[in-house]
Amino acid sequence: MQLVLHLIIDYSQNAFVPGRNISDNILLAQELLAGYNQARLPPRSTIKVDIQKAYDSVEWDFLFEVLKLFNFPARFIGWIEQCVTTASFSISLNGSIYGYFPGARGLRQGDPMSPYLFVLVMEIWTTLLRHRVQMIQFPVSLEMQGTPYSKPCFADDGLLFCKAHIPSVQVIKDTLTEFANMSGLKVNASKKSDYYFKIWTT
Repeated sequence: MQLVLHLIIDYSQNAFVPGRNISDNILLAQELLAGYNQARLPPRSTIKVDIQKAYDSVEWDFLFEVLKLFNFPARFIGWIEQCVTTASFSISLNGSIYGYFPGARGLRQGDPMSPYLFVLVMEIWTTLLRHRVQMIQFPVSLEMQGTPYSKPCFADDGLLFCKAHIPSVQVIKDTLTEFANMSGLKVNASKKSDYYFKIWTT
């Protein structure tokens, strides 16, 4: 799986993709934000999205459909399904172990395969947003060397840059809702500071 991730995953996602470095997106975000307070630019916004209980919330059926969508072999998907769905869990209470019981969703923390599966799932969100950019429903606010940079990703977080008007924000909200309904991954609403709309003017 590692050998093909860079061919599948959009350039905006650098976490857990071999040959890419997440620090590149940190530098990109800093560069994009550096010029946001210039008066000569039109009103613009930045929205930081944090996914709630990211690994724990992935719906298995959606994960397997994503693997099919990216044309992974049926036998390979079967192996993944066995690894993901056959694990059992127990609970430690007052020093005693109770269980075991099967899981119903999610990817296991600490499993070396989980990060790669997760970025494949998150690629669907990127694809939904990219589709809206192509349909001119989501006006990005900045370009670098002719390429629109609208969403640097940090595994289960994302920064979205767009023009500061209601239609752009509504498209983002609709896309997040659509993605949540499909995947089980929802925005962490309890972290108000991590999901915000802000306009810088001078």
